Amino acid sequence: HTQDEEANVPVLDVDASLELAPGIFLPDGAGIFVFAGPPAVRLAEAETKSNISKGNVIKQVLVPVPLVPSREVISIRGAHARFRLNAALPEFYIRTKDPREPNLNLVRAKVHSDYRVIENLDELFKQKQTVAATIDLLRWQVAQGVYRYSLMKPLPPGEYAMVEHVDSVDQSLYVWD
Repeated sequence: HTQDEEANVPVLDVDASLELAPGIFLPDGAGIFVFAGPPAVRLAEAETKSNISKGNVIKQVLVPVPLVPSREVISIRGAHARFRLNAALPEFYIRTKDPREPNLNLVRAKVHSDYRVIENLDELFKQKQTVAATIDLLRWQVAQGVYRYSLMKPLPPGEYAMVEHVDSVDQSLYVWD
């Protein structure tokens, strides 16, 4: 019931900072912000690395019928993110530069020795499918170009990244860890 009431709150048409808590404001400018207690912090975009799965390429060569998807593995360098949260229920905000609606997902990264795998992009018969351990988020628009994302349950300890998929001529992927 509370979620339905919050979903029906009218969207504000403002471009000034929004108050997140008494005396705590969302910083100006476009970007992704996390609020887990004062202050709200702007997240820096992470540099990702993309690798094609060699095992799947070999299977594609050996199998005459194209039933093996190509797999692209998206990862971030380093076993741990530079920015650490201690709160189990942080809130995320995105302020966009343009009128598009963002397509954000919170993803749990799989830690390997010196990198974190964010997701796998599988392609079969020209159809792309994302394989990632996403965390359920509630989303609503709080102002023109500003969206709020809240967790539905406490976040277990681990490595996470906020991922934005931008559909255009070629699909782009932006990551904040």
